Amino acid sequence: MVKRNIQITGSPVYPIVKGSSAMITGKDGGTTRTSRVVKVIKVSDTEIQFETLNSVYHLHIKDSPLSGMMVKQTFHMLNLI
Repeated sequence: MVKRNIQITGSPVYPIVKGSSAMITGKDGGTTRTSRVVKVIKVSDTEIQFETLNSVYHLHIKDSPLSGMMVKQTFHMLNLI
Protein backbone atom coordinates (compact mmCIF):
# COMPACT_ATOMS: atom_id res chain seq x y z
CA MET A 1 0.00 0.00 0.00
CA VAL A 2 1.34 3.42 -0.95
CA LYS A 3 0.74 5.96 1.78
CA ARG A 4 -0.03 9.62 1.14
CA ASN A 5 2.71 12.15 1.94
CA ILE A 6 1.23 15.10 3.80
CA GLN A 7 3.07 18.38 4.32
CA ILE A 8 1.68 20.44 7.19
CA THR A 9 2.90 23.53 9.02
CA GLY A 10 2.01 23.83 12.68
CA SER A 11 2.83 22.54 16.15
CA PRO A 12 2.00 19.29 17.93
CA VAL A 13 -0.52 19.76 20.74
CA TYR A 14 1.35 17.08 22.72
CA PRO A 15 4.32 14.81 21.94
CA ILE A 16 3.75 12.51 18.98
CA VAL A 17 4.07 8.93 20.20
CA LYS A 18 3.80 5.54 18.60
CA GLY A 19 0.42 3.94 19.28
CA SER A 20 -1.56 7.18 19.70
CA SER A 21 -3.11 9.68 17.35
CA ALA A 22 -1.23 12.94 16.79
CA MET A 23 -2.94 16.29 17.34
CA ILE A 24 -1.54 19.19 15.35
CA THR A 25 -2.49 22.85 15.52
CA GLY A 26 -2.03 24.28 12.04
CA LYS A 27 -0.76 27.71 11.08
CA ASP A 28 -4.37 28.71 10.33
CA GLY A 29 -5.39 27.86 13.91
CA GLY A 30 -7.28 24.68 12.99
CA THR A 31 -6.55 21.33 14.60
CA THR A 32 -5.82 18.07 12.80
CA ARG A 33 -6.12 14.65 14.42
CA THR A 34 -4.31 11.82 12.65
CA SER A 35 -4.87 8.10 12.67
CA ARG A 36 -2.66 6.04 15.01
CA VAL A 37 1.09 6.74 14.74
CA VAL A 38 3.05 3.63 13.78
CA LYS A 39 6.53 5.19 13.59
CA VAL A 40 8.29 8.46 14.43
CA ILE A 41 10.83 8.87 11.64
CA LYS A 42 12.63 12.14 12.38
CA VAL A 43 12.55 14.90 14.99
CA SER A 44 14.57 18.08 14.42
CA ASP A 45 14.35 21.73 15.44
CA THR A 46 12.25 22.50 12.36
CA GLU A 47 10.45 19.29 11.40
CA ILE A 48 8.87 16.11 12.70
CA GLN A 49 8.32 13.24 10.29
CA PHE A 50 6.06 10.42 11.34
CA GLU A 51 4.04 7.62 9.80
CA THR A 52 0.44 6.80 10.66
CA LEU A 53 -1.75 3.91 9.58
CA ASN A 54 -2.74 5.89 6.47
CA SER A 55 -0.11 8.56 5.73
CA VAL A 56 3.42 9.87 6.16
CA TYR A 57 3.41 13.34 7.72
CA HIS A 58 6.07 16.03 7.36
CA LEU A 59 5.20 18.49 10.13
CA HIS A 60 7.07 21.76 9.68
CA ILE A 61 7.24 23.48 13.07
CA LYS A 62 5.74 26.96 12.90
CA ASP A 63 6.90 30.15 14.58
CA SER A 64 10.56 30.33 15.58
CA PRO A 65 13.32 27.73 15.76
CA LEU A 66 12.94 28.01 19.53
CA SER A 67 9.53 26.31 19.42
CA GLY A 68 11.04 23.46 17.39
CA MET A 69 13.90 23.10 19.86
CA MET A 70 11.41 22.91 22.72
CA VAL A 71 9.49 20.14 20.93
CA LYS A 72 12.72 18.24 20.25
CA GLN A 73 13.81 18.54 23.91
CA THR A 74 10.42 17.24 25.06
CA PHE A 75 10.81 14.19 22.81
CA HIS A 76 14.28 13.53 24.25
CA MET A 77 13.10 13.99 27.85
CA LEU A 78 10.35 11.44 27.30
CA ASN A 79 12.76 9.06 25.53
CA LEU A 80 10.54 9.05 22.45
CA ILE A 81 13.44 9.33 19.99
